[in-house]
Amino acid sequence: MRSVANGAGTEFDVTGSGSPVVLLHGFPDSGRLWRRQVPALAEAGFQVIVPDLRGYGRSDKPAEVEAYRMPLLAMDVVGILDTVGAAAKNGHAAKLRRKK
Repeated sequence: MRSVANGAGTEFDVTGSGSPVVLLHGFPDSGRLWRRQVPALAEAGFQVIVPDLRGYGRSDKPAEVEAYRMPLLAMDVVGILDTVGAAAKNGHAAKLRRKK
């Protein structure tokens, strides 16, 4: 799946259904880092959301350094939750959206 927020597209995979769990990777990994954990979480009844964060893997790689500021990265995750319909169930996402 793909979400576009703040001018950058983020590719992500969704496995399972239930309460959403977002697995975020760090430098220099991609969402593939979580490939061994995803099946167990999905089997346990979670909707597992695994993005390739901005600048990594299949996602867009903006040239500007400012495009990687933490508030934009956080809003990318909110955009992913919106795309899968999970943000409405998540109070933290609503709070982040208001702080823009």
